[in-house]
Amino acid sequence: MSGFNRFVNILRLFTDQESVWTVQGISEVLTVPQSTVYRTVRDLVKAGFLETATGANYRLGAAF
Repeated sequence: MSGFNRFVNILRLFTDQESVWTVQGISEVLTVPQSTVYRTVRDLVKAGFLETATGANYRLGAAF
C-alpha cells in the first residue's frame, strides 16, 4: 500500500460514530502492522490532520 493510500485509509476510519481511534485499533481494522500505523499517525499529527486525544487515542485535527 502506498503512503498516500495509508493516509487516506486511516483518515476514512474517523466518522461521527467512531471519532476516536488508537494505533492498535487502526492496525487491527486495516490489518497493517502497528509500527506502520504509528509512523503514519505521527506524520498525520505533524501535518495537523490528526491530534492526540485522551490517553493513547487520536481524533481529527485542526486541518478538518
